[in-house]
This record gives sequence, C-alpha cells and structure tokens, in this order.
Amino acid sequence: KRSIVTTTHARTLRASEHTDETIAVPSSVFVRSAFYGDSERKQGADVTQKVKALLDGGTALRATNNLFGDPLPGLRKVLFVDVGLAWLSSKQELERGMLLDTISTADEFELSFDIEPTGKRDGWSNILHFTEGENISKEGDRIPGIWFHGKSTRLHVRMDRTGGKNDGCDPGEELPMGTKTNVRLLVQGQEFKVFFGDRQVGCNSNFGAKLPARPNVKVFASDPWHEPAAASVGNVCYFPLGPSAPSPSLPAVPLPMPPATCSSPRWDEDSGSVAARLIEAMNLSGKGLSSREIADCAQILATREACRYRTCTEKNCRYRHGEDDILFDAEKGAPRSCPHSFASAALQPIQSPLLAWWLLGDAFERLEPQAFRVTCSRQIAALEHFSTRQGARIVAKGLPAPDELQSFALKRVQEIWGDVIDRSSCQEYLDRSSEKIVSKITGSEYSAPSLRPVKAWDGPQGTVDIARI
Repeated sequence: KRSIVTTTHARTLRASEHTDETIAVPSSVFVRSAFYGDSERKQGADVTQKVKALLDGGTALRATNNLFGDPLPGLRKVLFVDVGLAWLSSKQELERGMLLDTISTADEFELSFDIEPTGKRDGWSNILHFTEGENISKEGDRIPGIWFHGKSTRLHVRMDRTGGKNDGCDPGEELPMGTKTNVRLLVQGQEFKVFFGDRQVGCNSNFGAKLPARPNVKVFASDPWHEPAAASVGNVCYFPLGPSAPSPSLPAVPLPMPPATCSSPRWDEDSGSVAARLIEAMNLSGKGLSSREIADCAQILATREACRYRTCTEKNCRYRHGEDDILFDAEKGAPRSCPHSFASAALQPIQSPLLAWWLLGDAFERLEPQAFRVTCSRQIAALEHFSTRQGARIVAKGLPAPDELQSFALKRVQEIWGDVIDRSSCQEYLDRSSEKIVSKITGSEYSAPSLRPVKAWDGPQGTVDIARI
C-alpha cells in the first residue's frame, strides 16, 4: 500500500482508481477542495464535502466508486485532494515572536483566518507576518503582513510586489470588537483583494508584477518587531494558487570549520597548553570536539551564575566573570536552533591542527596572556563541573519565543496528537533527561544530565542520545 502525504508545503494529492494508493492528510494541512474524475480534471464530480466527512470519520481516502459513486462509467478515475497549510485549529491569543512555521510560498495564494478583537493598542500591533527574515528591509519581508492601526481594529494589510515593497490594501472599516470575523486575502492575476467573509472590502490592482515564490519564509503570529494585537486568532489557512517554491533540501546545514587559510598560533607555550586543555574539556562526548559541542559549550558557559565576588582571584572559579569570560563565538558551532544541526554530520570530530587557535585566538589577542590563561582555567572548571551535574537548569520557561527547533518539535507533536500542548507549561532544560537514577546519598530518584546517553529499556535500541530537553 502506498500513501501519498504532504508535510512541507501545500499541494494537490492524487490517488488512482484500481490501485492500492491511499491519500493520507496530516493534521498540519486542511482540505480546500477535492475532485473525482478524469486525469485532466475536466470531467467528474466535486467531492470536497464527502472527503472532509470521510476524514472526520477516520476513513482512508482511496479512488473508488464505493466512496464517491461513478461520475464517469467505464473510465479510470483519479481522486484529487487540494490541501493547504493550516495552523491554530482552535483560537489563541497572539504572542509576540510566536513562530508558527517555516514554509515555501507561492506567487499567487489565498490566506484566511478567523480573528476576534479584544482590545486596542496605541500603535501598530501585529496579527500575522510572513517574512524571509526581517520586518521591512527588503522585498520579501512582508508577503503578507497584517496589523491593526493604532487605537483601532482597522486592518493594515501589506503585501510586497516586484518594485513595490510594502504595498497593500487597507479596508476602510473596523472589525467588530468581541466578534469573530473571517478575513481572507487573495493574490491572483493583477489584483490583491481583501474579504470579510464573502464580502470584498478592498482591492489593489497593481499586482501584475508579483514576487516569485520563496522558500524558507517564516510565519509569525505575531512578529517579534511589534506589539501583538489584542485579539484571538484561529483557523489560519494558506493555499497556493500558483506553483510553490521548491522545499529546501534536508542535508545538514553547512557547519563552521577552521579555514585552510587560518593563521598559525601566536600564543606562548603556557597559553597554548591551557587552550588545549579547554578544547579537551569542551569535548563532552570524549570522541573529539564536534561542531555541535562548540554550540552546546557556549550555551553551558553563557548560562552560568555570575560570581558573587567583584574581584574574584580564584583561577579555577567556575562562575561567570563578565563579558571577557566568553572566549569563543557560539556561531563557530552548529546552530542549536536548527533541526538539521542535530544530524550526524554535526557530531563528527573537527579534524584540524589549528582548531584551538581558530576558536580561541581572537580572545587571546584581546586579553593579556595572564588574563587569557585564568579565563581558560575558569571555563575548564565550569565544563568539568557540568559533566558531573545531576540536577537541572531551566533555560527557557514557557517558550516565550520558540526557536526553529522548538517550533519543529511543537509542530510534530501537534501533527500527531492535535492541540494537546500547554505552551505556558513548556520549558527547556539545559541538562536534564528522562532517565531515572537513584541518588547515592539520599536514595531518592531524580533525572540525570542530558548530555549522556539515556537507557530507556534493555536491548540494542534501548539507549538513545539526548540533544535538547
């Protein structure tokens, strides 16, 4: 049996009659329309409501007359199911910087959502924002973006086009307070239209030169650059009417490596020796320092408690001592926020004789040699202490602005189990796993550090590596 499933972008799913093909529709998408008929989709029947009813009842979708009747007797038929991306199946208050997804867009599309205003802000307040990365720096940063005007519930709807950054169409009327309204945006042909329900409330006819489809577009509700609108939003649906941009490939992201042109070390023997010891302490796995371990160590060191003594002279003090205490840039490691960084390539040891100088050389030249050696010793003490920790350290409580990896995890859970996540109760631990061990001192159970393998059950597949908790 072959299942045809969409997971990364909206599209049309197909299954042919007289085969074992089935169509699986993930919960992360919505069915916009469905058709059962000839392969060119010219003759047949609209089966949209039937398909939705079958999905609600848990029936597998197949191209068969038993489900849809026979609109074309004697002809082999095809079932077409048009699906779009969907978020927030139940209404939710907007949160600043809440990333819903990263998607591929289309040059022509339909975007709809339900919104219920609950108040007014003094300035611009954001509702939804599709962007390649910034607020308004370039074409592609508002594709589209939707705000409330200050002290109003009137929509400010922006949509970039070729040669027209921040163009758009603002309806003249306000949305009713405390009442749900379905808002729909349509980019098609020469026009960009706005609808409240089935009623058109705005149109811009300057969209003949539309922006081409874009990959890696972030979807915020609301964005990190504005106050969130005082409103609840739900049933956000995006459906491309033109071809979507190709989905990005899934190999691991390019990992930072010492360049071949990296200069030779210029430190003295003692500084070089303590730098080598720090590299050894950063090798938490014991298999050779990897790109991901660099990023993990940067997180460990950055989240230490500050030293209580303003003029601490202890060279092995494991606490943080101001800005000069960070000797290497976290960006020289695999980004911890990207799912691809947890692939096997990010765990491969970095094979370079210039690794220590590439990582720590800038700090050595910024600090005096004595200060550099003391700081190295303190970081060694901190990392060695971390390796022996048996407690937990919360680094993100409530996930106020989920990064890409957290958003990926939230989305996957929702795809499988639906709306079961209480965001306010979510938290990320820097060093806690799900394994239970018994304290040698008190005899009580607790969770072990997360940077070692966790044994969940017996057998060769019972031990797993933990990346982030």
